Amino acid sequence: MPQKKKNMKKKKVKKGDLFKQTRMPSFSSYTDSIMPTEKDVKLVVVGMFNMGGAVTGITVRYKPNSAYQPLAGGSSGVTPGFSHWANFYGFYRVVAYEYEITMVNAQAFPVLCSVTNLNNDPTITPTTNITANPLTQHKTVSPVGGLDKVTFRKRLTIAQVAGTNAVETGDSYRSSTTGDPADVFWLGVNAQSVTGSTLTIGVNCVVYLYQYVRFYDRLLQ
Repeated sequence: MPQKKKNMKKKKVKKGDLFKQTRMPSFSSYTDSIMPTEKDVKLVVVGMFNMGGAVTGITVRYKPNSAYQPLAGGSSGVTPGFSHWANFYGFYRVVAYEYEITMVNAQAFPVLCSVTNLNNDPTITPTTNITANPLTQHKTVSPVGGLDKVTFRKRLTIAQVAGTNAVETGDSYRSSTTGDPADVFWLGVNAQSVTGSTLTIGVNCVVYLYQYVRFYDRLLQ
């Protein structure tokens, strides 16, 4: 028996049905064009450097509550994402930070590696007694080729380092988006020769510093 031909006629679509057939977006995902009065943002600072020279000890200093210039002596306003939020807000306050710091000894002698969290400038020359600070992490690593690597991780609120909750409201702990706070905190990455020899080749470091920043004082938009 001959097969019946299928009905190949296309179904006519009314003009009014076209919009109904279009996938509707989720309007709940849209954000207001005007920024909220306050915005909490996590910024990340990445550093890679060698700690070496004609010295027996060296400290590289970060300012963890400065999102404008986190590396002491570094460039200003280079934190990825900071300038974007500075377009919307006039002030910022870092309320907490965390880090992951890896140090690899390239010397033929052991090195004391440490990370300090202070509200006083540790200077560029570390001292052994600074490791007694309860907020300091430290470890002696072997000469190159052995157990010559260590990674430090820690999360702190600014209030923990300062010893006061005033950092949440005090003006000296905040700053305009064009500078550092008046009261700066310090994160020191330290390398010290155990034998007293100079760090000619040095210690190689990789730093990830995460800053929890509260932006506020909404600018005219």
